[in-house]
Amino acid sequence: KVAGFQHVESKLQTYPASIELDRWLDMVNSRFWSTFSKFSDEELKEACNLIRDEAITSSKVDDDGIVHFEDRLVFITAR
Repeated sequence: KVAGFQHVESKLQTYPASIELDRWLDMVNSRFWSTFSKFSDEELKEACNLIRDEAITSSKVDDDGIVHFEDRLVFITAR
C-alpha cells in the first residue's frame, strides 16, 4: 500500500532445470545476470569454485557434466 498498490499477490513457480556445469560457471563468471555486476573478478572466481564444489559433492552433476536443479520464478501482480 505504501507504493500505491492494492491486492498484491505473489506466486512461486518451480520447475526442473539443467545446464552444463561449465556453461553455467562461464555465465556466472561473465556476469550474465546483472546481479553479478558489482562483484569483483576474484569474488566471482571464488563463487564459481563454491558452485562447482557444491554441485559435485551433492551429486547434482551427471556423467555428462550436466547439473540438475530446481529453478524458481516469483510472479508478483498488483492493482
